[in-house]
Amino acid sequence: MKQHLLHTRLLIIGQGIAGSMLAYALWRRGLTRPEDFMVIDAGDTHAATRVSTGVINPFGFARLNYSAVAPEVGAAWEHYNRLERMLQHHLGTHTRYAFAHPLLRLFTSPMEAGRWQERYRLPVLPHGSRRHNICLTQGGGVVPNSGWIEAARLVRDIRRLLQQRQQYIHADIPASTLMTSLRQASGNIAELHSIRYSALILCSGVQHALATGNSLPDARLPYYPVGGEVMSLYLPAWPVELAVSRGITIQPSRTHSGWIRVGATYQRTPDTDLPNAEGIAWLRNQFDQLCIRMRSGMPDSTGRMYQQAVASAVFTSGIRPAAIDRQPYLGQMRQPLPQCPPVYIMNGLGSRGIARAPVLAETLANHILQKAPIPPAWQVQRVPLDQSSQTWECSASAD
Repeated sequence: MKQHLLHTRLLIIGQGIAGSMLAYALWRRGLTRPEDFMVIDAGDTHAATRVSTGVINPFGFARLNYSAVAPEVGAAWEHYNRLERMLQHHLGTHTRYAFAHPLLRLFTSPMEAGRWQERYRLPVLPHGSRRHNICLTQGGGVVPNSGWIEAARLVRDIRRLLQQRQQYIHADIPASTLMTSLRQASGNIAELHSIRYSALILCSGVQHALATGNSLPDARLPYYPVGGEVMSLYLPAWPVELAVSRGITIQPSRTHSGWIRVGATYQRTPDTDLPNAEGIAWLRNQFDQLCIRMRSGMPDSTGRMYQQAVASAVFTSGIRPAAIDRQPYLGQMRQPLPQCPPVYIMNGLGSRGIARAPVLAETLANHILQKAPIPPAWQVQRVPLDQSSQTWECSASAD
């Protein structure tokens, strides 16, 4: 019996934060049927999502000015809040994902506090940052328009809605299988896992970007892996409701009472996506140093409670794919095989993926559906030809 083929316009590979927010952007444009788009994913919590604390912070503490993602933060909060309401409506829950709370940056010396105060007095901080967007508290500076996203929970529930709409397929697709699908395409239509598709969108993070033997269109894009660990511990005595930053970020959970998340570490070229002893020791030491300040004036019993919580902490880890220039790869790939369908990419979001994903997804959706331009800093074409096109040519002639 001939196998039934499902026809879909867009096939998204990967459902981490990139694939999830792209699915939401397409839903917002009325593409809610399997014929509009499908998502294929292995279903596991993604490497980048595992290591994400979900913190959204528009401010750069080192130079006391707004970071490069600051213009995207306001739009990110708007999209996450809308997405939260949409998921609550369609899934019939009251689950929260977006928590907008000011971020407290602790000072470590009078000199740092004085420098912050000096910058605060300026009418306009560098890059147009106005002083009324930053206020001061004793012992630290508070940055509004910050907060965090429960990323793993959000990705999980977007998957639930995709399944409800029959737009999700659970499958682990190796890079070689994807490349075979593209090679065997005819008339700009390809087939994969009993799905015929007219365009392919790679949102697979490290799964394909850093895979050995990968011959996909993004194989020669210059990535570097960023590993990290996050520590989760049960500490009801934690005294601050805000997220606290001082070398690491401490984020109280709004969905699991008494739990806090601490992280993340930042390790170039990690050997594995498993927690390593060095990262665990660094997290514990940083947390202990920060807690010395937070526990000031508290009874000894509280200190013992902290030590017990750290001793029983749970560690998770993962790897984030980052582009060499710290800008994402977004848009249509070069296409030397004329029979292939268009191949798009949304990858390389790095450590600020939670803050950037909503705007990037909106930009890519407009580019695919309306031919809207991609900002030059994000375009795949910014990479020289000799770095990004050779693999496809070799793959095409290999057969």
